[in-house]
Amino acid sequence: VDVTGSWGGRKNKVAKIMNDQNPDIIGVQEALNHQVTDIQKSLRGYANYAVGRNDGKTGGESCAIFYKKDRFTLNDKGTFWFSDTPDKVSQGWDAWPRICTWVHLTDKNTGKAFYVYNVHLAAFFASGARNKSAELIAERVAARKTNDPFIVMGDFNMKTTSKGMRYLLNREGKTPYARMTDAWYTIYPDVRG
Repeated sequence: VDVTGSWGGRKNKVAKIMNDQNPDIIGVQEALNHQVTDIQKSLRGYANYAVGRNDGKTGGESCAIFYKKDRFTLNDKGTFWFSDTPDKVSQGWDAWPRICTWVHLTDKNTGKAFYVYNVHLAAFFASGARNKSAELIAERVAARKTNDPFIVMGDFNMKTTSKGMRYLLNREGKTPYARMTDAWYTIYPDVRG
């Protein structure tokens, strides 16, 4: 039986990559509770916050955020749904519940705090849902409790030229916050297609 595509065949490789890269913060999307548990067991020195999209607990996929617990203090956390009722478990604007999980961390070395938002937006066939989700992300980021900087990461399921991504990047100046930087293309400008 070929298990290379299954979680059982991939989980050790995923853990090795994460441990070898040793990032301060990791965001994963589409992670089921047992996968978050497996990753947590294999990561040295990390804590995580994860909420299942189906029940607000452990049911369904999550947008888990792992962070180094010796480097960061968790100040606050939450999850919202990309729907008309974002503060409660709810069906999204496409065929599935979609979520954004966020944490507010303080760097123990510098004392500076920041937010991390981890998203999983609607699939390629649901551009209207992605556009509404982009607007909700912008609204929630603008309404954060403090003016601390933020990172938005995840599976956006859209190109940087799409309407929703242009809105998030504030290309037309329509969002309630300053223009964001697309980190991937800032670091790797030669990969633009």
